[in-house]
Amino acid sequence: MLNSIDARVELEFDSTKVDPRHTAWLKKVISKVGRGAINPTPYWEFDELHQKCVGKIKNTVFVLGDSRIIDGQEEFKYEKIELFEDFAFNRFLRAILHGELFVDFDARTGHNHGTKFRIRRADWKVLFSKITDVTHA
Repeated sequence: MLNSIDARVELEFDSTKVDPRHTAWLKKVISKVGRGAINPTPYWEFDELHQKCVGKIKNTVFVLGDSRIIDGQEEFKYEKIELFEDFAFNRFLRAILHGELFVDFDARTGHNHGTKFRIRRADWKVLFSKITDVTHA
């Protein structure tokens, strides 16, 4: 008989990884629940996470630009436009393992804005199989 393997991403909170900008928030967390493991351990099932990711970011357009106000009218200048295609879930999981993807609970202001996965702009390319610069296309 085969044993099933839990195919999920589990969250381990590490207070030493909290950005110094959020020291006040971290002190509140520690005073309420301590520095130890979160119980029960938060997790996301692979299937559910995959479905959410593909639905939201299967293909993504990144636009880098600047704006200015001229005579009360906002104008935009687009510097770079990239098309990210073919989101790969295995790349998403690899980014988590390599510390390129982070969990943001986004509840520091007293209002819960929802849990998100965050990635630095320079690391977006690791999530997609095809990247096309369409700036001058």
